[in-house]
Amino acid sequence: MESTRIEKPWGYEEVVARVEWWQVKRLVLRPGEETSTHYHRQKAEFLCVVRGGGMWWDAGQPHVLAVGRRFMVPPTVRHRLDAADEGLELLESSFGSDDDVVRVHDKHGRIAP
Repeated sequence: MESTRIEKPWGYEEVVARVEWWQVKRLVLRPGEETSTHYHRQKAEFLCVVRGGGMWWDAGQPHVLAVGRRFMVPPTVRHRLDAADEGLELLESSFGSDDDVVRVHDKHGRIAP
């Protein structure tokens, strides 16, 4: 499978592998950017920081992100990623569909009515 790059307001994601309900993505956040605060109804994510740093907000609680940090985001947990001044790059392995994202807050205005 060829990788697919998807531009986002905060940077981009690159789908590296996908098989039915499982996929691996590379997430790259530009310096100082953040993803939306969101959750997934069914999708579970496992992430690993490979470059840069920042913060991971898990149900409103901040966690420092540095290279090598690994963490799990179960379904229904509200979360957000913030990149530090050097940016942030992660690998995400997930089970479930990307279509079940529910955005709670987004500085880029991507909240559905």
